[in-house]
Amino acid sequence: MAEADKDLQKAVDEHLKRLYEQYKSNNKVFTATHIGHLTLSIVFVLSILLPFLYLQWFTIPVVSFFLSALPGLDAHTRLMFGKRLEYRVTEKV
Repeated sequence: MAEADKDLQKAVDEHLKRLYEQYKSNNKVFTATHIGHLTLSIVFVLSILLPFLYLQWFTIPVVSFFLSALPGLDAHTRLMFGKRLEYRVTEKV
């Protein structure tokens, strides 16, 4: 039983060693070119998004006013056309 455990341990060690060597050979270096591309892409995205982010803050009062006024407008147009609010009472089972 001890020999089988030693053989298994040896096989596992060899396998892990091969995996590590394979990892080392395929490991790519993060170069200055990659950092430059990443920086340019971040600047590009921010230059497009930032004006829209500020525009949203300026539209909050206008949009919130109209959204909060919608239920009142609905009620007044119903009264204007003579349609009253009706409540339908349902029977309990």
